[in-house]
Amino acid sequence: MERIASLMGSIDTIILLPVLLAAIAFVLLKWCKWHLLLIGRTEALTPSLSMASYLIGTAAGLVTPGRVGELGRAALFKEDDRTRVAGLVIFDRMIDLVTVAVYALAGLFAVSRFLGTVTLVGIIILAAVIFGGDGVMKILNRIPLFKGLLKRFRGLEIMLQGWSGFDRRRLMIVTGISFLAFGVSLIQFHLLSEALFPGASLLAALISFPVLVLASAAPFTVSGFGAREAVAVLMMGRYAIPREVAVSATLLSFTFNVAVPGLVGAAFLQHIGRDKTDTSV
Repeated sequence: MERIASLMGSIDTIILLPVLLAAIAFVLLKWCKWHLLLIGRTEALTPSLSMASYLIGTAAGLVTPGRVGELGRAALFKEDDRTRVAGLVIFDRMIDLVTVAVYALAGLFAVSRFLGTVTLVGIIILAAVIFGGDGVMKILNRIPLFKGLLKRFRGLEIMLQGWSGFDRRRLMIVTGISFLAFGVSLIQFHLLSEALFPGASLLAALISFPVLVLASAAPFTVSGFGAREAVAVLMMGRYAIPREVAVSATLLSFTFNVAVPGLVGAAFLQHIGRDKTDTSV
């Protein structure tokens, strides 16, 4: 830990400017994607409300296994809209998962053909659900088990309402923003790795970073701690990058892109429970 702390403290402050700018761009892109998904799905939507919602979800996700706390994005909305917005959170996470998985394919195939193949199949299935929209829902409604679940859990039907009715153009824009946001974070990770270890190559970041982010989505971890760092050491070690560099770059990336926005989001928690018609958050 002393070596890691020493490495972090040794980073040239000049490199922190583009890293910070990348973090700001990442958060703004993620917020933009979330706002686009919310348009037409909830009443009295404003940019400030969607931003507060995103940051609150980030804050709650920091302390919950599998980042399930991101469902807290729905807390600021009117009671009638909360279940639908919660469904959109899951939809948003599905888009992110497809994005990261596509970026991670090369790294996963490099580790194991089986892992790469399973991931590719998963990408195809999730993409079909995301872009299938009403067609997928019609197919699911023909399955007796699914119909039974909808009858038993009214909230599930309301959550799924948010998944359908998107026009293909908006979905393509949202998905494009997701890929752009992850690309920004990947370049940021490379800048951090190179600052910590001048021999770190862009290829190492391209192959390693998506896989370690994918590992952080493991449901048995809190904010991916442990799994993310272990995968970083494994993947970056293939490129002769010291483990302390891999861990340091990973922790710094997480701090800038998730932890700091989460702390900002914690400040908005005081708005939960107020009159939901007040959107001046």
